[in-house]
Amino acid sequence: MTKGPLEAMSKIKAEEALKEKTWQNIKRRSSLQHPVLKWGGLACAAVCIIMAITFFYPARAEAYSYITLDINPSLELILDQHDGVMLVKAYNKEAQETLSSVDLVGLHYQQALTELMETEGYQQYFKQESLLQISIYSKDEKRSFEIEQNLCNYLNNTKMKNRYNCHCIDEVTHQEASSHHMSGGKYEMIKKIMNLDSAYSIEELQDLSMAQLRDIYNTLSDEPLSSKEHHQRHRNH
Repeated sequence: MTKGPLEAMSKIKAEEALKEKTWQNIKRRSSLQHPVLKWGGLACAAVCIIMAITFFYPARAEAYSYITLDINPSLELILDQHDGVMLVKAYNKEAQETLSSVDLVGLHYQQALTELMETEGYQQYFKQESLLQISIYSKDEKRSFEIEQNLCNYLNNTKMKNRYNCHCIDEVTHQEASSHHMSGGKYEMIKKIMNLDSAYSIEELQDLSMAQLRDIYNTLSDEPLSSKEHHQRHRNH
């Protein structure tokens, strides 16, 4: 009959030492009770523990917003509902190397971006020809635009102020990019290139930097892409 309470205990998300200590205390106290009441008391106690630990150890926050940054390191900041970074995803080797020297988890996304932009390993990609592509997707469209505005205000005061493109993407684009294991901004650029020249493929383009993709796009399009001009056109809509 002890199986029921033990199974309930095993499902509680708490430290094992805490659960074991609590369980031993329950058994010790129950041994002093009348035998008929003993196991009923254990079951009731297990239910109380579930309720208490569920309150003090809430479920993990769900992903709410996504910010992808692509320059050559290609990475994604995954935010909770309070705009805190709950996970950082690296899409290539350069991103893994960059993230090895900076910890962004737990920071507000604005502080995380500042930390990233000031990291020496990230700054080495701030070359004259570089293009920083940023895409934002949130479950709340208003939140997407708020994040976009905040990021633009910050970037306009950095070395990359004339070499970035920051805009919101929709859920479909976000999901398609994720399914191809790439950032939303890079995925959008690749789609534009493929629409202009179907001879290109995702596999052929996905490992290129944003500057290289921009150069390919510019050779194909009648309207060459300037990061600042494109950014302004988007903001004016």
